Amino acid sequence: MDNLRYDEELEELIKLKKLKWLPWVGEKYATHENKILFIGESHYAKDPEDRRTYECKGKTREIVRNMGVIGHKADGDTYDSKFFVNTHNLIFGKNGLEKNQDFYDNIAFYNFVQEPMDGKNGRPNQNHMETGRDNFLELLKVLKPSMCIFLGFGAYKAINNSKLGLVKEMEWSEKIGRGRRSSRGRFGSIQTPHGHIIKLIFVKHPSSYFSWSSWNEYLFKKIPDQMNWFKGLASAN
Repeated sequence: MDNLRYDEELEELIKLKKLKWLPWVGEKYATHENKILFIGESHYAKDPEDRRTYECKGKTREIVRNMGVIGHKADGDTYDSKFFVNTHNLIFGKNGLEKNQDFYDNIAFYNFVQEPMDGKNGRPNQNHMETGRDNFLELLKVLKPSMCIFLGFGAYKAINNSKLGLVKEMEWSEKIGRGRRSSRGRFGSIQTPHGHIIKLIFVKHPSSYFSWSSWNEYLFKKIPDQMNWFKGLASAN
């Protein structure tokens, strides 16, 4: 169940067209210091009929609930979502949680680009990313996360724009993974125009060819306190 305490302010962002979809906010998100906002890139519509379903402001919450929390359809078949499976493995390792609900109760999630892309091969352009950045800064005022974990590098350039002066520090890791599919993680912090300092960490998009074990190791090196906190959620079951 989502945390409704934020919804009045989130609804205002929708009215102002700063958001199209309500973010997922776990019911325990506001109860602890580890307010971690997970950030995907965008939603993808398969066809024009599917695209119409994305007019619903609750679409992100519906997807997180069905594909992340429940993980299977009403008929018992599992969803084919490498993104959510790999995200779970990224945080918890292959054993994961007995109940995904324990994870989603404690975190927030939304997509940086608030417009559905066409098909799985559709890609946001520069304008999508710059608009997403401006809206991201508005969302931070409401959710006030202590850390943002970006599931993909797409938003990095828009945020790390020297003209804006948001980034206080940012370091790049050595290459993670093998061969041409290797990538470098990014870790640092920003100071928002509203005076909040927020840690940011960027990992490779958790889709195909994602080495969750290598990126899990990277997260334990860079944010051990938060990763051990997540581990505690798993051991509490």
